[in-house]
Amino acid sequence: HRLEREEKVYKKLSKLGAVGINRLLISVYNDVNPKLLPIAKWSLEAHLIKLIDEKKAKKDEGLYKKT
Repeated sequence: HRLEREEKVYKKLSKLGAVGINRLLISVYNDVNPKLLPIAKWSLEAHLIKLIDEKKAKKDEGLYKKT
């Protein structure tokens, strides 16, 4: 499930372009109860760190985007 979610993050970065974490959170975790979004944000941050480490994404001025 983690890898599927990571792929969804990457696809959303491709589709949305430069995006803030809250907008990305709502887009990626649209299948999660809104009450759980604060916890989901931690997971999203972990996915983004991994994608940045792999040079698949970058953060610039608070916005994330695909590289």
